[in-house]
Amino acid sequence: MTGLRSVGVLLLLVSAAHGQSGDQKKEVLQADAAYRDAILRGDVAVLAAIMNEDIVIVHSDGTADDRANFLEAISSGRLKLQSYERSNVSIRIHGSTALLLSQTRKHFTYKGSPATDEDMSLVTYVKEGTRWRMVAMQNTHRSN
Repeated sequence: MTGLRSVGVLLLLVSAAHGQSGDQKKEVLQADAAYRDAILRGDVAVLAAIMNEDIVIVHSDGTADDRANFLEAISSGRLKLQSYERSNVSIRIHGSTALLLSQTRKHFTYKGSPATDEDMSLVTYVKEGTRWRMVAMQNTHRSN
């Protein structure tokens, strides 16, 4: 009987952990949707709230960026996104860290020149208090 109780308790713990992970994945998806919505609207205040102060952004051309420069590119209009789509999204939760892997397709204007990019994107979120904040983003160009 003790063995059955132990198995039952273990199943409850695994079930609860899975439910929590599912809730966390939904929260990460919501944070990421808010990020994409803000970038499309050029809402620097929302982007600043989502991005950690020391975020590292690696663009698909291999250049690295920090939060201040990225936000300035958005606020000045140097970078303007017209569309930002994710597909084949998978999320892995490791404690208070979430990894979001996806394929992305973006239509944007950079320094007045229109462009389209298709990337594999790895975004790292960390839970700070009650919200998920972006701490790193790596985009790798993918060929069609």
